[in-house]
Amino acid sequence: MRKPETSVRYAERFRLLSRMAAREVMQDVDSPISLAALVRWLSDRRAMLRSASWRQYRCAIDHHCKTVLELDEGTRKELLKSLYDESDPETIAARKALPPATSSHVLKRLLDSDWDKLLDSLKRGLAGNSAYDAPLLAYLEAGRASGLRPCEWARVRLVTFPGAAVSVLVVKNAKEDEVRAHGDFRRLVFAHETCGASLMAIRRWLAIVDSSLAGTVGSDRAAIWEKFYNALGDRLYYVSRRIWNRKKHPALYTTRHMFAAAAKAVFAPDEVAAVMGHKLDTTATQHYARPPRGQRRMPHVELPTAHPRDLGRVVHSRKFDPEALKSLLKGSSLER
Repeated sequence: MRKPETSVRYAERFRLLSRMAAREVMQDVDSPISLAALVRWLSDRRAMLRSASWRQYRCAIDHHCKTVLELDEGTRKELLKSLYDESDPETIAARKALPPATSSHVLKRLLDSDWDKLLDSLKRGLAGNSAYDAPLLAYLEAGRASGLRPCEWARVRLVTFPGAAVSVLVVKNAKEDEVRAHGDFRRLVFAHETCGASLMAIRRWLAIVDSSLAGTVGSDRAAIWEKFYNALGDRLYYVSRRIWNRKKHPALYTTRHMFAAAAKAVFAPDEVAAVMGHKLDTTATQHYARPPRGQRRMPHVELPTAHPRDLGRVVHSRKFDPEALKSLLKGSSLER
Protein backbone atom coordinates (compact mmCIF):
# COMPACT_ATOMS: atom_id res chain seq x y z
CA MET A 1 0.00 0.00 0.00
CA ARG A 2 1.34 3.43 -0.93
CA LYS A 3 2.38 5.59 2.03
CA PRO A 4 0.79 9.06 2.51
CA GLU A 5 4.17 10.76 2.06
CA THR A 6 4.61 9.11 -1.33
CA SER A 7 1.17 10.26 -2.43
CA VAL A 8 2.00 13.83 -1.43
CA ARG A 9 5.23 13.71 -3.44
CA TYR A 10 3.45 12.35 -6.51
CA ALA A 11 0.80 15.07 -6.26
CA GLU A 12 3.45 17.78 -6.04
CA ARG A 13 5.40 16.27 -8.93
CA PHE A 14 2.25 16.22 -11.08
CA ARG A 15 1.63 19.89 -10.25
CA LEU A 16 5.16 20.83 -11.32
CA LEU A 17 4.90 18.75 -14.50
CA SER A 18 1.65 20.49 -15.39
CA ARG A 19 3.26 23.91 -14.93
CA MET A 20 6.26 22.93 -17.07
CA ALA A 21 4.01 21.62 -19.81
CA ALA A 22 1.77 24.68 -19.70
CA ARG A 23 4.81 26.94 -19.97
CA GLU A 24 6.03 25.19 -23.11
CA VAL A 25 2.72 24.30 -24.75
CA MET A 26 0.43 27.16 -23.63
CA GLN A 27 3.19 29.75 -23.03
CA ASP A 28 1.65 30.38 -19.61
CA VAL A 29 2.27 28.41 -16.41
CA ASP A 30 -1.16 29.37 -15.05
CA SER A 31 -3.11 28.18 -18.10
CA PRO A 32 -4.92 24.87 -17.64
CA ILE A 33 -3.55 22.03 -19.75
CA SER A 34 -5.45 18.87 -20.54
CA LEU A 35 -4.16 15.51 -19.37
CA ALA A 36 -3.90 14.29 -22.95
CA ALA A 37 -1.74 17.30 -23.87
CA LEU A 38 0.42 16.71 -20.82
CA VAL A 39 0.95 13.06 -21.81
CA ARG A 40 1.87 14.05 -25.38
CA TRP A 41 4.29 16.69 -24.07
CA LEU A 42 5.99 14.20 -21.76
CA SER A 43 6.20 11.56 -24.50
CA ASP A 44 8.00 14.05 -26.75
CA ARG A 45 10.58 14.66 -24.01
CA ARG A 46 11.22 10.98 -23.37
CA ALA A 47 14.60 10.83 -25.08
CA MET A 48 15.90 13.59 -22.77
CA LEU A 49 14.89 11.88 -19.52
CA ARG A 50 16.75 9.28 -17.54
CA SER A 51 15.01 6.03 -16.67
CA ALA A 52 14.55 6.94 -13.00
CA SER A 53 13.00 10.34 -13.85
CA TRP A 54 10.80 8.74 -16.47
CA ARG A 55 9.42 6.22 -13.96
CA GLN A 56 8.73 8.96 -11.41
CA TYR A 57 6.85 11.11 -13.94
CA ARG A 58 4.79 8.14 -15.11
CA CYS A 59 3.88 7.27 -11.53
CA ALA A 60 2.91 10.89 -10.80
CA ILE A 61 0.51 10.97 -13.74
CA ASP A 62 -0.85 7.54 -12.90
CA HIS A 63 -1.41 8.64 -9.30
CA HIS A 64 -3.33 11.72 -10.50
CA CYS A 65 -5.54 9.56 -12.72
CA LYS A 66 -6.33 7.24 -9.82
CA THR A 67 -6.83 9.66 -6.95
CA VAL A 68 -8.05 12.88 -8.56
CA LEU A 69 -9.75 11.83 -11.78
CA GLU A 70 -10.77 8.44 -10.32
CA LEU A 71 -10.43 6.74 -13.69
CA ASP A 72 -10.92 3.01 -13.89
CA GLU A 73 -7.94 0.84 -14.79
CA GLY A 74 -8.94 0.29 -18.41
CA THR A 75 -9.47 3.97 -19.16
CA ARG A 76 -6.28 4.91 -17.37
CA LYS A 77 -4.15 2.42 -19.27
CA GLU A 78 -5.61 3.49 -22.61
CA LEU A 79 -4.91 7.13 -21.86
CA LEU A 80 -1.35 6.48 -20.74
CA LYS A 81 -0.55 3.84 -23.34
CA SER A 82 2.10 5.98 -24.99
CA LEU A 83 3.89 6.35 -21.67
CA TYR A 84 3.95 2.63 -20.95
CA ASP A 85 5.06 1.46 -24.38
CA GLU A 86 8.63 0.17 -24.75
CA SER A 87 11.23 2.66 -25.92
CA ASP A 88 12.19 2.55 -29.58
CA PRO A 89 15.88 2.07 -30.49
CA GLU A 90 16.40 5.77 -31.25
CA THR A 91 15.10 6.77 -27.81
CA ILE A 92 17.30 4.21 -26.09
CA ALA A 93 20.35 5.47 -28.00
CA ALA A 94 19.52 9.08 -27.08
CA ARG A 95 19.25 8.17 -23.39
CA LYS A 96 22.62 6.40 -23.43
CA ALA A 97 24.19 9.53 -24.86
CA LEU A 98 23.15 11.57 -21.81
CA PRO A 99 25.98 12.46 -19.39
CA PRO A 100 26.12 10.31 -16.23
CA ALA A 101 23.88 11.22 -13.30
CA THR A 102 25.47 12.90 -10.29
CA SER A 103 25.18 9.75 -8.14
CA SER A 104 27.33 7.81 -10.61
CA HIS A 105 30.18 10.22 -9.82
CA VAL A 106 30.07 9.68 -6.05
CA LEU A 107 32.82 7.59 -4.48
CA LYS A 108 31.44 5.33 -1.77
CA ARG A 109 34.66 4.76 0.15
CA LEU A 110 38.21 6.05 0.43
CA LEU A 111 41.16 3.77 1.16
CA ASP A 112 43.60 4.75 3.90
CA SER A 113 46.11 6.53 1.62
CA ASP A 114 43.41 8.60 -0.12
CA TRP A 115 41.73 9.40 3.20
CA ASP A 116 45.01 10.69 4.63
CA LYS A 117 45.65 12.73 1.49
CA LEU A 118 42.22 14.37 1.73
CA LEU A 119 42.56 15.25 5.42
CA ASP A 120 46.11 16.54 4.88
CA SER A 121 44.93 18.77 2.04
CA LEU A 122 42.29 20.32 4.30
CA LYS A 123 44.72 20.78 7.20
CA ARG A 124 47.45 22.39 5.08
CA GLY A 125 45.22 24.34 2.69
CA LEU A 126 46.68 22.65 -0.37
CA ALA A 127 43.51 23.41 -2.35
CA GLY A 128 43.48 27.04 -1.28
CA ASN A 129 42.32 28.36 2.06
CA SER A 130 38.61 28.38 2.85
CA ALA A 131 36.53 29.11 5.94
CA TYR A 132 34.87 25.73 5.37
CA ASP A 133 38.07 23.66 5.56
CA ALA A 134 38.13 23.27 9.35
CA PRO A 135 34.39 22.45 9.63
CA LEU A 136 34.67 20.02 6.71
CA LEU A 137 37.62 18.28 8.34
CA ALA A 138 35.66 17.94 11.58
CA TYR A 139 32.61 16.65 9.71
CA LEU A 140 34.58 13.97 7.86
CA GLU A 141 36.17 12.60 11.02
CA ALA A 142 32.90 12.65 13.00
CA GLY A 143 30.89 11.21 10.11
CA ARG A 144 33.28 8.30 9.62
CA ALA A 145 33.10 7.55 13.37
CA SER A 146 29.30 7.60 13.57
CA GLY A 147 27.82 6.95 10.12
CA LEU A 148 25.21 9.70 10.39
CA ARG A 149 23.45 11.12 7.36
CA PRO A 150 24.41 14.78 6.80
CA CYS A 151 20.89 16.00 7.60
CA GLU A 152 20.79 14.11 10.93
CA TRP A 153 23.44 16.17 12.69
CA ALA A 154 20.99 19.00 13.40
CA ARG A 155 18.98 16.68 15.70
CA VAL A 156 21.66 14.91 17.74
CA ARG A 157 22.70 14.90 21.36
CA LEU A 158 25.67 13.25 23.05
CA VAL A 159 24.78 11.91 26.48
CA THR A 160 27.52 11.21 29.01
CA PHE A 161 26.59 9.69 32.35
CA PRO A 162 28.63 10.69 35.44
CA GLY A 163 30.95 7.86 36.40
CA ALA A 164 29.88 5.71 33.46
CA ALA A 165 32.35 4.13 31.05
CA VAL A 166 30.33 4.97 27.95
CA SER A 167 28.76 7.91 26.14
CA VAL A 168 25.65 7.55 23.98
CA LEU A 169 25.02 9.47 20.78
CA VAL A 170 21.23 9.78 20.41
CA VAL A 171 20.24 10.28 16.76
CA LYS A 172 16.82 11.16 15.37
CA ASN A 173 16.52 8.86 12.35
CA ALA A 174 15.99 10.83 9.14
CA LYS A 175 14.07 7.89 7.68
CA GLU A 176 11.99 7.15 10.76
CA ASP A 177 8.99 5.54 9.10
CA GLU A 178 8.10 1.97 10.04
CA VAL A 179 9.19 0.62 6.66
CA ARG A 180 12.83 1.79 6.63
CA ALA A 181 13.86 2.44 10.24
CA HIS A 182 13.80 0.35 13.40
CA GLY A 183 12.42 3.30 15.37
CA ASP A 184 12.33 7.09 15.72
CA PHE A 185 15.80 7.13 17.24
CA ARG A 186 18.99 5.11 17.25
CA ARG A 187 21.59 5.09 19.99
CA LEU A 188 25.29 4.65 19.33
CA VAL A 189 27.20 3.48 22.40
CA PHE A 190 30.84 4.66 22.55
CA ALA A 191 33.09 3.07 25.17
CA HIS A 192 35.46 5.64 26.65
CA GLU A 193 38.34 3.18 26.80
CA THR A 194 38.24 2.08 23.16
CA CYS A 195 36.53 4.99 21.38
CA GLY A 196 38.36 8.01 22.73
CA ALA A 197 39.41 9.37 19.33
CA SER A 198 35.90 8.93 17.89
CA LEU A 199 34.31 10.73 20.84
CA MET A 200 36.80 13.58 20.53
CA ALA A 201 35.99 13.96 16.81
CA ILE A 202 32.24 13.92 17.49
CA ARG A 203 32.50 16.50 20.28
CA ARG A 204 34.62 18.76 18.05
CA TRP A 205 32.06 18.56 15.24
CA LEU A 206 29.04 19.02 17.54
CA ALA A 207 30.58 22.24 18.86
CA ILE A 208 30.67 23.53 15.27
CA VAL A 209 27.07 22.39 14.69
CA ASP A 210 25.87 24.14 17.86
CA SER A 211 27.70 27.33 16.88
CA SER A 212 26.25 27.40 13.36
CA LEU A 213 22.70 26.81 14.60
CA ALA A 214 22.78 29.00 17.71
CA GLY A 215 19.53 30.89 18.21
CA THR A 216 17.67 29.16 15.37
CA VAL A 217 14.37 27.30 15.68
CA GLY A 218 11.89 25.44 13.48
CA SER A 219 12.05 25.91 9.73
CA ASP A 220 14.77 28.56 10.00
CA ARG A 221 17.00 26.06 11.77
CA ALA A 222 16.45 23.45 9.07
CA ALA A 223 17.08 25.95 6.27
CA ILE A 224 20.30 27.27 7.82
CA TRP A 225 21.57 23.77 8.44
CA GLU A 226 20.82 22.69 4.86
CA LYS A 227 22.63 25.73 3.50
CA PHE A 228 25.62 25.00 5.74
CA TYR A 229 26.07 21.35 4.82
CA ASN A 230 25.49 22.09 1.13
CA ALA A 231 28.39 24.54 1.34
CA LEU A 232 30.50 21.82 2.96
CA GLY A 233 29.55 19.45 0.15
CA ASP A 234 30.55 22.00 -2.48
CA ARG A 235 33.90 22.51 -0.76
CA LEU A 236 34.52 18.76 -0.55
CA TYR A 237 33.82 18.44 -4.27
CA TYR A 238 36.21 21.27 -5.11
CA VAL A 239 39.04 19.95 -2.90
CA SER A 240 38.71 16.36 -4.15
CA ARG A 241 38.79 17.53 -7.77
CA ARG A 242 41.98 19.46 -7.03
CA ILE A 243 43.57 16.36 -5.48
CA TRP A 244 42.48 13.68 -7.94
CA ASN A 245 41.80 13.66 -11.64
CA ARG A 246 39.12 10.99 -11.41
CA LYS A 247 35.61 10.35 -12.62
CA LYS A 248 34.32 9.63 -9.10
CA HIS A 249 34.72 11.89 -6.10
CA PRO A 250 33.76 11.66 -2.39
CA ALA A 251 30.62 13.37 -1.10
CA LEU A 252 29.35 14.10 2.40
CA TYR A 253 27.45 10.80 2.28
CA THR A 254 30.72 8.93 1.64
CA THR A 255 31.47 8.86 5.36
CA ARG A 256 28.25 6.94 6.00
CA HIS A 257 29.25 4.39 3.37
CA MET A 258 32.69 4.09 4.97
CA PHE A 259 31.14 3.59 8.39
CA ALA A 260 28.89 0.87 6.96
CA ALA A 261 31.84 -0.89 5.31
CA ALA A 262 33.84 -0.83 8.55
CA ALA A 263 30.85 -2.07 10.56
CA LYS A 264 30.15 -4.90 8.12
CA ALA A 265 33.73 -6.09 8.55
CA VAL A 266 33.30 -6.75 12.29
CA PHE A 267 29.60 -6.79 13.20
CA ALA A 268 26.76 -9.20 12.52
CA PRO A 269 24.11 -7.98 10.03
CA ASP A 270 21.58 -7.13 12.76
CA GLU A 271 24.19 -5.10 14.64
CA VAL A 272 25.03 -3.18 11.46
CA ALA A 273 21.35 -2.43 10.93
CA ALA A 274 20.98 -1.22 14.51
CA VAL A 275 23.84 1.30 14.34
CA MET A 276 22.81 2.44 10.86
CA GLY A 277 19.15 2.93 11.82
CA HIS A 278 17.82 0.32 9.38
CA LYS A 279 14.82 -1.85 10.01
CA LEU A 280 16.05 -4.82 7.96
CA ASP A 281 19.36 -6.55 8.52
CA THR A 282 19.91 -6.74 4.75
CA THR A 283 19.69 -3.03 3.88
CA ALA A 284 23.37 -2.24 4.47
CA THR A 285 24.37 -5.34 2.50
CA GLN A 286 22.33 -4.30 -0.53
CA HIS A 287 22.87 -0.54 -0.62
CA TYR A 288 26.11 0.40 1.13
CA ALA A 289 29.83 0.03 0.47
CA ARG A 290 31.57 -3.27 1.16
CA PRO A 291 34.84 -3.73 3.04
CA PRO A 292 37.79 -3.74 0.61
CA ARG A 293 39.27 -7.04 -0.49
CA GLY A 294 42.85 -8.23 -0.79
CA GLN A 295 45.66 -5.96 0.43
CA ARG A 296 43.60 -2.77 0.25
CA ARG A 297 42.73 -1.17 3.58
CA MET A 298 40.34 1.49 4.78
CA PRO A 299 41.43 3.94 7.50
CA HIS A 300 41.06 2.57 11.02
CA VAL A 301 38.03 3.79 12.97
CA GLU A 302 36.78 3.18 16.51
CA LEU A 303 33.24 1.93 16.09
CA PRO A 304 30.35 2.31 18.53
CA THR A 305 28.15 -0.63 19.49
CA ALA A 306 24.41 -0.94 19.12
CA HIS A 307 22.03 -0.22 21.98
CA PRO A 308 20.18 -3.40 23.03
CA ARG A 309 16.82 -1.66 22.53
CA ASP A 310 17.64 -0.85 18.89
CA LEU A 311 19.10 -4.28 18.29
CA GLY A 312 15.87 -5.91 19.42
CA ARG A 313 13.86 -3.90 16.86
CA VAL A 314 15.80 -5.01 13.81
CA VAL A 315 13.88 -7.39 11.56
CA HIS A 316 15.80 -10.46 10.42
CA SER A 317 15.22 -11.14 6.75
CA ARG A 318 14.56 -14.74 5.87
CA LYS A 319 17.21 -16.31 3.70
CA PHE A 320 16.17 -18.34 0.69
CA ASP A 321 15.76 -21.99 1.64
CA PRO A 322 15.11 -24.33 -1.32
CA GLU A 323 13.89 -27.13 0.94
CA ALA A 324 11.40 -24.85 2.68
CA LEU A 325 10.10 -23.73 -0.71
CA LYS A 326 9.64 -27.36 -1.79
CA SER A 327 7.67 -28.08 1.38
CA LEU A 328 5.50 -25.02 0.79
CA LEU A 329 4.71 -26.06 -2.77
CA LYS A 330 4.25 -29.75 -2.00
CA GLY A 331 0.76 -30.87 -2.81
CA SER A 332 -0.15 -27.48 -4.31
CA SER A 333 -1.45 -26.88 -7.81
CA LEU A 334 1.97 -25.50 -8.80
CA GLU A 335 3.67 -28.82 -8.13
CA ARG A 336 0.98 -30.83 -9.84
